[in-house]
Amino acid sequence: MKLRLQEINPSLHQIHFYWDAKLLPDIAGGQHKVDRVALLVYGGGVEKFLEVPAIARGTGEEQANACLSTLDGWQL
Repeated sequence: MKLRLQEINPSLHQIHFYWDAKLLPDIAGGQHKVDRVALLVYGGGVEKFLEVPAIARGTGEEQANACLSTLDGWQL
């Protein structure tokens, strides 16, 4: 994680966090679709794609939980 954080430079005073939820085909190859949230950060001229976790439902609460969990995992 420390190496990844150096790429983003967390010492900046501003880091912008972006997310967008989409209903996408299941990557396991099934016929059903899965809610996912694309998460990325931008700061100091660097944009870093973090992850696209699956969420149980496409509600705002589920999206918020995925965002907070990702930020915590990246120590941002």
